[in-house]
Amino acid sequence: MLRRTLVVAAVALGALLGTGPAAAVAHPLLRQAAPSPGLITPRSPEAIRLVLAEPVVPRGSEVVVTGPRGRRVPVSKVSAEDGGSALSVRPLRRLASAVYDVRWKVLGDDGHLVGGTFSFGVAGKDGALPPGAERLGAASSGGRGGEDVSGESVLDVVADWLGIIAASFLLGAVALLAALRRRGSDALEDLAERARPLLVPAWLLVGLAASEGVLAGATTSAGDGLDLGLLADSSTGRAQLVRGAVVVGGSLLLALSAGRLATRRRDGLFAGLAVGVLLTYALSGHALADVGALELVAQAAHVLTAGLWLGGLLALLLLARSGVAKLGAGARAFAPLAATSLGIAVVTGVLAAVREVDRWYFLRWSDYGRIVIVKSVLVALVALAGFVAWRRARATDAGATGAPRPRLLRLEVIGVLAVVALAAVLGGLSQGRGRPLPAQEGTLLPGPAFGTALLSGTEAQVALSPGRTGTNTLTVVGRPPAREPRAVTVRLNCACSTQQLDVELRRGEGGTWSTTVDLPAEGQWYAYVSADGRRAAAPVGLPVGVPRAPGADPEELLVLADLSGPGAARCRANVQGLQVAIGRVNAEGGVDDGTKLATLALDDGGDPARSARIAKAALAAHGPVAVAGCGAGAAGGIRQAQAAGVPAVVGDPGVEPLAGGGVFRLAADPYAQGFALAQYLKERVLGAGAAAPGVATLRTAVAQDAIGRRLLAGLEAGLEGTGVATAAIPDRWWAGKTDAQLEHLLDRRRTLGLVLDAPAGRNPALTALERLGRKTERTFPPAPFLGSERVLAERTIDRLRTLGRLGVLQGVSEVSTQTADALAFVRTLPVLWPGERPSLDGLRGYVTGLALRAALKGDLEGSAIRDRLRDPDVFTDALLAPWHSSAPGVGSPAMLALAGQFLSTNLVPPSAGGMRYTGSWFTDGAWINASVRPLGPPVGTPVPPLEG
Repeated sequence: MLRRTLVVAAVALGALLGTGPAAAVAHPLLRQAAPSPGLITPRSPEAIRLVLAEPVVPRGSEVVVTGPRGRRVPVSKVSAEDGGSALSVRPLRRLASAVYDVRWKVLGDDGHLVGGTFSFGVAGKDGALPPGAERLGAASSGGRGGEDVSGESVLDVVADWLGIIAASFLLGAVALLAALRRRGSDALEDLAERARPLLVPAWLLVGLAASEGVLAGATTSAGDGLDLGLLADSSTGRAQLVRGAVVVGGSLLLALSAGRLATRRRDGLFAGLAVGVLLTYALSGHALADVGALELVAQAAHVLTAGLWLGGLLALLLLARSGVAKLGAGARAFAPLAATSLGIAVVTGVLAAVREVDRWYFLRWSDYGRIVIVKSVLVALVALAGFVAWRRARATDAGATGAPRPRLLRLEVIGVLAVVALAAVLGGLSQGRGRPLPAQEGTLLPGPAFGTALLSGTEAQVALSPGRTGTNTLTVVGRPPAREPRAVTVRLNCACSTQQLDVELRRGEGGTWSTTVDLPAEGQWYAYVSADGRRAAAPVGLPVGVPRAPGADPEELLVLADLSGPGAARCRANVQGLQVAIGRVNAEGGVDDGTKLATLALDDGGDPARSARIAKAALAAHGPVAVAGCGAGAAGGIRQAQAAGVPAVVGDPGVEPLAGGGVFRLAADPYAQGFALAQYLKERVLGAGAAAPGVATLRTAVAQDAIGRRLLAGLEAGLEGTGVATAAIPDRWWAGKTDAQLEHLLDRRRTLGLVLDAPAGRNPALTALERLGRKTERTFPPAPFLGSERVLAERTIDRLRTLGRLGVLQGVSEVSTQTADALAFVRTLPVLWPGERPSLDGLRGYVTGLALRAALKGDLEGSAIRDRLRDPDVFTDALLAPWHSSAPGVGSPAMLALAGQFLSTNLVPPSAGGMRYTGSWFTDGAWINASVRPLGPPVGTPVPPLEG
């Protein structure tokens, strides 16, 4: 049993020393920078700020900024924030429009230097691109630039580990001598004769290692020369100072006590000094970053017990020269102490290793993890050798004098020392803790690219999908009420390709201009948009490509959307909101233990047949984990996903409700919408006394498709018993009507209101109302316009002009605009895409992404995702209720009434000292809740069946 204990302990030590103080380091890697790497700031930044994974030593760190032609930009001294985990410098002059390089180097608490580079740009007048902006294409949104970890030099590593081995020998040899003394073993004199002459040389070796450590700590900084002050500014430096003090003080005690102390007391002094030295190694390094008292105690116990075992093993090798019998006696004496030390070291070492590796991904795919795997294989070989030695000793000598063979013991020690060498290599590598996961590497928004161009006094919204090499759909959509151009062209170029692309776009329904373009390479492409020969003030940056990490291919989310047809404006916003949520998923670590989630957005042009074709091909080629859809054509592709068993989440009201399993529709059920509009009419018009006496007719301009018919059914059900009659206005009625005829129809003295619903694209009612909205004077009191979700949008209000700004358009929505998630979306969107404004459709896309975020936490098999969606946890506060459990493909049953508010915050104009009102959803307004309670059919009401 004693032999077995000895052999198993030797094997365990091989594994344990890989988690010692120098091996268990995590470096202060860059988490975030401002300005962000690769991006262009609209103005000169007030400061360059680095946010790091761990606190650093500001005294040993520097940040250098260079401009055009490598000229150094004068900056302030490095200042620290957040306990040293953030550093910043301030430019001492305003930065002109150009591309700037930042070289940073920080000193970590473990004495290692971490450095990196990144670039950012400063825009010119009116957002013009700075000279050399193509150089920024290598860095994409969410990137951190290049990084380099300067680990300990070979001399530093050798000195540290010789010091640890020497101190371990002092502790282990004295402990073995004491154990032999307690047993009265005749092996005591042999070990004393061989070990005691080595105690003083071992102590001298400890002193040399400590001196080298102090010198290394005082010279390791971003600057040059010797700086003793660095030692007091880091935990590792302070540990090096304490180690030096222990060596100096211990040497004086040993010198003064020479010939005065008994042998045992002198042995005890050596052991006590060794404990002090080992503690200084334990209480330093990044293994102690962001830990509590319990972790400190565990780390100290780990190093002391592992050192005790290593020193005892080395002492046993000395005793092996006295013969097998003496070695056996020493092994039996040391076994209880070895077993206890081993148990403590195993527990504390495993805890430290798990903490440092952090995730399974880093064990398999990082340099640190590969070294750990190699070390583990070596430990397994040592274990095999130990097992063979134990079996042979047991078979040949089962008596009390049995002992492991010296040759096998020496081989085991050589294996253990090889593990120690690998652990020293680990000291200069970055492992999992503090490092970004594959989902967080590169851009957090892999998928379609968006941007806004200032064009002829208006804004042109640009989109490129899917944003990958090969065939892409390029679209340009103007914001109403902009003048429609006669021709739109785009020039595309990228530093990643010598090929320049000039394309002419075709006009489609809904004011959308589009074309297909083949992109030959990944990188930052720039789109120069021109309308009627006039080029936009600045190009639009469109990142192309999906970053990949070793062993972690991105998981795909297939999005089928009308990005070039009549629903392009709405679907662009919907997919953009979805992208914000996908970015949040990746920032939080992605899916499937760190894998990036990438959006594969394919344009179906609003055609169900085309959607079905591209969905079938994409499902076979990419194997997406889920599907989302937007636009009237998406239903065709979603049915393909149903057949393939891939779950689909739909947040766009333009996608018709679908029967069958696997589809989860966040958009409101059209029947529930109609019912809610009736409730709103009863509360805000009939109940509030806003209706004129004797007026009991509600006009409807509702599309005669599946969605429109279902909405009318809900409206009729909600109006039952009110005495209100509905009068449908056919599409052909609106054509050619004069302003007087329109005013007569919409006068609240003759009608209760007008219910509006239509698919994207041509809408005769809105076209006529848009003309009426151009009039600046009102000659009649307009009745309220009650818009369905397909109509209630910022673009509709912009088209209605003065009627829209009066707040005439109201309606119901399943998403709420005044919640924490909605406000987060409002703040985030313009940061990710400057010039973009939030919208209800964008919020619906964001909520769709949040539903997927919750559904993709766990097993990514389609059945597991569907199970989580059938009974979802609360995944957002921007949604009153998700889909009905009995019919998830029909839509949400509850909603709120919304109306636009465009009044100033006070009645004093800005020219007279008043405050200027800046809207959140509009340039001059915001959405407000127009109902005090949720609207929709009563809870428990069965969902009416779908047509067919």
